[in-house]
Amino acid sequence: MAGICTVFLALNMTFGGLCVAPHTIPQGVGDSDPDVFDYVKPEPPPPKPRVVTMPPVIVEKQVVVEVEKPVIVEKQITQTVTEYIQPDTPQVQQPTALQIALQEELQTRRGNQSQLPNGNLDGALRSAPRSVARSNQNLPHFPPPEGIGSENSKYSAPRSYSTTAVDSTRILTADRYITGILESGVNSQLSENGTVVVQVSRDVYGAHGRTKLVPKGSRMICRYAAVDKVGQTRVGFSCGRILLAESRAEIYQLNAHLGDAQGYAGLSGEVDNRFWEKYGSAILTVGIGSAVEAAVLSAQSADTSDSNIIGDSATGVSENVGAISASILEDTVDLTPIIRIAQGTRVQIRPEKDWYLADPVTVN
Repeated sequence: MAGICTVFLALNMTFGGLCVAPHTIPQGVGDSDPDVFDYVKPEPPPPKPRVVTMPPVIVEKQVVVEVEKPVIVEKQITQTVTEYIQPDTPQVQQPTALQIALQEELQTRRGNQSQLPNGNLDGALRSAPRSVARSNQNLPHFPPPEGIGSENSKYSAPRSYSTTAVDSTRILTADRYITGILESGVNSQLSENGTVVVQVSRDVYGAHGRTKLVPKGSRMICRYAAVDKVGQTRVGFSCGRILLAESRAEIYQLNAHLGDAQGYAGLSGEVDNRFWEKYGSAILTVGIGSAVEAAVLSAQSADTSDSNIIGDSATGVSENVGAISASILEDTVDLTPIIRIAQGTRVQIRPEKDWYLADPVTVN
């Protein structure tokens, strides 16, 4: 049916109104409207009338208004108060039983005391005894011991005078300890007088505990003595120089003593007594000689024909072995032990004399 309608519509026939052409949407641009280009510009509106205004005129006028001052009436009222102060009534304190007993004992001793007949407290002899007035009668008087003569009654020993108060803020006294750690190990066999560096591991303050004298990280240069005795187990140290960490100041000729963490002088470590170096060769020589002698005695018991020759040989071998052993022991018996101290050992350093550390702030 659609095909038939298409044919009839192509011939402009509707086939009795059954075939109706579908509504089509025009494609492309439509026809131009000539009225679009007939634009007429409207007339501008009439100008508004210009109104000229003048700036406002401000008139200032100063008005003085008189205000009455208030009248202040001061009235002073004086009142006299009389107060009577009663004085404190003194309270009499009664002595205790202990004070009464002490007074009685003092009176008893005062009655039993005696004086030297021909002398005084200074040791000067006098022709006639006379009483010496005491400044305080309440103090007991005891006579000097018997047997003191005029030539030895005075104190004649050398005197040692004390000082006044000393400002020890920047003084490190000889009773202080400095805690440190060995930076390198020690082997007593390598050097007779070797050196080692000790690093301070804790801040050291002055006497008042407020001023830091030896800061942590300071370094001390110390020397250790040789091990020169048989059976020695400790190595002696002496520190002679310190380099302070913060101020880089230095102190020489300290001669400070170094000890272990418990405060014992010197340090101890792994001790090698060199036993086999001392007695190993002698023991080996004696063993060889004993083996030879045992072999000779065994051969002698097996063959008695040459017993004299074998006996003489055994005696000569024993004597030679003894001489060799004595010579070896003489050379090796004086070997000193070897002491090895590990790196990182904690030490305590005590100054031999007081250190005065200058204030780095006030030094020019």
